[in-house]
Amino acid sequence: MKGLFLAISAIGIITAAVLGPTRAWGQADEDYLLTLSDEVGAVGGVSTVTVGFSNVGEPIQGMQFGICSDDAQVTIASGDVVAGSSLDGVSFTFQSIFVQESGGWTVGALYDVVIGETLAPGEYDDVYQATYSLDSVGVAPLEFCGTLGSPMVAVAVVVDGGDVEPAVEHGSITVEEGDLPYCFELEPNRTVAYDPSVGVGSFTVGVSISESEDNPGFPHVTTGFQMGISHDGAVLQLVDESQAAALLNLNDGAGPGFYGATIDPDDEAGFTVGVVYSLTGASTLVFDEPTRVLNLTYELVSEQFVNDELGGASTIEFDDGLGSPVVVNAVVVNGETEAVCQRETTVSFVPAIAVPFVRGDCNDDGMLNIADGVRLLAALFQPGADPVGCLNACDTNGDNLLDQSDAVFVFNYRFLEGPPPAAPFPGCGVGAGAVDCVMQQSCM
Repeated sequence: MKGLFLAISAIGIITAAVLGPTRAWGQADEDYLLTLSDEVGAVGGVSTVTVGFSNVGEPIQGMQFGICSDDAQVTIASGDVVAGSSLDGVSFTFQSIFVQESGGWTVGALYDVVIGETLAPGEYDDVYQATYSLDSVGVAPLEFCGTLGSPMVAVAVVVDGGDVEPAVEHGSITVEEGDLPYCFELEPNRTVAYDPSVGVGSFTVGVSISESEDNPGFPHVTTGFQMGISHDGAVLQLVDESQAAALLNLNDGAGPGFYGATIDPDDEAGFTVGVVYSLTGASTLVFDEPTRVLNLTYELVSEQFVNDELGGASTIEFDDGLGSPVVVNAVVVNGETEAVCQRETTVSFVPAIAVPFVRGDCNDDGMLNIADGVRLLAALFQPGADPVGCLNACDTNGDNLLDQSDAVFVFNYRFLEGPPPAAPFPGCGVGAGAVDCVMQQSCM
């Protein structure tokens, strides 16, 4: 009966502390110590802070606390706080991790009272982890506090069914100026053509890693990396991910020792990957120049583009909030994760509208003769000449370029028995052409 009474008491204390008024606190009990790590990062990046716990007293049945911070210096979002490895295998009756709208986050946890779960005396160096975005240069204090939440969550551990105020050691993040030493980059500024009659289009984006030459000791050996990449699921769908040559060639062509990739199962709007080059340390990579490591293939969500003759644009970007637990973009150097700068890409969608034309009929009079060559030369070299309505028709030799060789091709065909233009010729048709064709009146 005593065990059941203590379990019920513990539930009541955690519930009261999380949902009810905060009790007045006296002298902290030095047998129980909560700690926050001190970290250093560059402005614009992220940094992960660890909550530790030291217990030289009795086993505890739960804990609760708040972590306060200054939103002007560092910020944290929902999903950026996770239970650490020290709690692996621990069963909970109740656990709440809550990021406040401003000012920090709170934890309330009661271990499984049915089986008598506790945290025995010992050192727990990774109880919770919180990943902050670093917004301004300076030292950002991180403090245990009892002022967050409504009602407020006090700092306490549960011992023998009673709440005990532990000692605390606050932490901080020193946010420094300067560029981050590594960068993740998505292949920039893609233009993708799609067929508006069915809304179909696809493309592949390369993902690269580079190290700044200004990084002391450049270049450094890396042993792995992790990435999160998101896109707008309303317009794009990630259909394939593959390793680039830099990864495929690791370990004498066997590939990386570990490669774990996941497409976000909720809305397929995100992708995470973790890579360890070699489980034995035999293979490493340096990024002394931008090196492609991944290829991501996307398809357009067809219902968004069918009958759309206007096009648009969308952004694909690195995302530090994907996955469970959250995957923060980083490379691994000397066994430690290094924050990275993140370079997104914008993809422009252009409708590929098929316009019939006759190749070679540059002046759009329904015939191919010397006048077509003259018309092209005028458009190329005479300022103020009237624009050509169908540039594809002027690409007489079909090399997807407009230059004087197209005029020469016309003259050779008409007067020197040269080869005829490529299709569509001699009649109107839809043909390959990477130049442009707004309209050819003779084919209307």
